[in-house]
Amino acid sequence: MNSRNKKRDLLALVLAIVILVMVNFVGSFVFHRFDLTTEKRYTLSEASKELLKNLDDVVYVKVYLEGNFPAGFKRLRNETKEMLDEFRAYSNNNIEYEFIDPSDNPDKKQQNEVYKQLFDKGLQPTNLEIKEESGTTQQILFPGALVTYHGQETAWQLLKTQMGRSSEAQLNNSIQSLEYEFASCIRNLSVSERPQIAFIDGHDELDTLFVQDIADALSEFYIVKRVTINEQLNALKKLDAIIIAKPDSSFTDRDQFIIDQFVMRGGKILWLIDPLYTSPDSLRRNGGTLAVAYDLKLDKLLYKYGVRINQDMIADMQSSMIPVNVAMKGQPAQIQMKPWIFAPLIMPTGNHPIVKNLDVIKMDFASSLDTVSAKGIKKTILLQSSKYSKSILAPVRVDLRMVNMP
Repeated sequence: MNSRNKKRDLLALVLAIVILVMVNFVGSFVFHRFDLTTEKRYTLSEASKELLKNLDDVVYVKVYLEGNFPAGFKRLRNETKEMLDEFRAYSNNNIEYEFIDPSDNPDKKQQNEVYKQLFDKGLQPTNLEIKEESGTTQQILFPGALVTYHGQETAWQLLKTQMGRSSEAQLNNSIQSLEYEFASCIRNLSVSERPQIAFIDGHDELDTLFVQDIADALSEFYIVKRVTINEQLNALKKLDAIIIAKPDSSFTDRDQFIIDQFVMRGGKILWLIDPLYTSPDSLRRNGGTLAVAYDLKLDKLLYKYGVRINQDMIADMQSSMIPVNVAMKGQPAQIQMKPWIFAPLIMPTGNHPIVKNLDVIKMDFASSLDTVSAKGIKKTILLQSSKYSKSILAPVRVDLRMVNMP
């Protein structure tokens, strides 16, 4: 009986070893990362999968994050490798990469020459201070990569530095944005002719100074300009998309017709509409202001697209803090941080590429949207207020004394 049991145990052990070897053998050819997070943080978006499926040549990536460095950068390095492996799995092996240590050269002159080449190609260095028993040493890292496709090359900055953020927070945000940033590099290299985007003028929209940041970011992938419709039928003819950024005067029927025809031809619109006028200067100077509705005359047009922008303001207990002087009149200023219900903190929960992996978003004097039935139009909610919120119909009295409300 013992001999039979030993043979059975031995057979089971051999079988387990064979299965393990086979799994490892197959695993060397097939990569898959199981995403056990509830929000599917590590699942590639459908847009990325579609982009990879359409690759017709090899995308080659040189990642300059190799060597001996602190644990946080090792995590960034490992997450980058896993992400590249997953991209390769969906690209029919059209993603190839290598990790390079730019400091791996004992000749300081040649090492500095490599640093200069990487910097000239768009990679930003990071200077680390490493504490050791013998003291503090300096280490230069280039946490980035060079991506080549169809004979063209672009820089991919892995580490996204953000003012006011801790090193840990910057690393986490950088890791969470790896998919989007790499996909953007591929998309940029794939386009032979850059699409044209225009900020619309003529209805007291935000001027160039106020949209400079977004214009600079867009100019990496698009030709960005400003266009005044001025009731000209061909004003939007050569554009692929338009941005309507915070207008505060009404749109004529003819301008609305031209915009609608642009949409009918396949044009895209980013509506950045604020339905209420709230004066920060009056709030700061007088401690209160009255938020009143703009008369943009866009209700019917937006309703046609399945959206109604409500003339209200969101008050949310899940909100940001503002500094308030709580001292008695005539006394020295005594500043305390108080919750401000008109600055909701929104936590994106969806898996859409626009909001995926984004941190908390602070809004100021936000209004609500209603989705309405519209044939052939699909609507996706990107951001929503908390369950502790309510809407207040315009005109809305905004008063700093509200910080003391329970």
